[in-house]
Amino acid sequence: MSRYAVLLGYGRFDRSNTAYRRYVEAFASFVNKNAVDTIILSGGYTDPKHPKISEAGSVFDYIQPLLKRDVGVILEERALTTRQNIEFSKKFMNLKGGDSAMVFCDNVRQPKIMWFILHFWFGLAKIEIEQYFVDYGQKYYLRHYTTEQIGNEVAKGLTYKNVIVKPYRMRTKSEAAVSQEIATLLEVNTLYDKSLDRRLMREIKIKFGLISP
Repeated sequence: MSRYAVLLGYGRFDRSNTAYRRYVEAFASFVNKNAVDTIILSGGYTDPKHPKISEAGSVFDYIQPLLKRDVGVILEERALTTRQNIEFSKKFMNLKGGDSAMVFCDNVRQPKIMWFILHFWFGLAKIEIEQYFVDYGQKYYLRHYTTEQIGNEVAKGLTYKNVIVKPYRMRTKSEAAVSQEIATLLEVNTLYDKSLDRRLMREIKIKFGLISP
């Protein structure tokens, strides 16, 4: 049984990006303080100006000297989206065989990431995933919606069996949060609408400059 820590990339890493740098450093600190056997850095080739450098590879170059423990490192270099971060990381772990995982992510993407984990890593049907969030909402949101308690609970991370999605407060602007609300609705629905999936992937590749409009 192994313990994994998964870091989701957010573009090619640039140490001049303070928020991104602190995000990676916080992940390294977690790994150093906990019994993590292997880390998975997920992120593909999303910068056409640097076609030979993946998000995962660029993060690895920075994080390697920060790791004070002897941990294995896996680079997942195919993913272009949050959905693919989760989908393509699955093959490196055996969660049904006793492995456990902590997924480190941007705080505004936490619910979306848990949805993808339940879908790809555990094979839950849509109605079962909906029930997971309904149960969570009844336990915390309906009880604490007028207080800060729900925020405190969410900050602890969403959990399911041997997996925890741990949020890092990387983006705080309301515009980013609103944008991610829309992105979450679209990306989750790509799981159940192949046409939407193809359209969204095309737009993402155009956004990255990987293909022409």
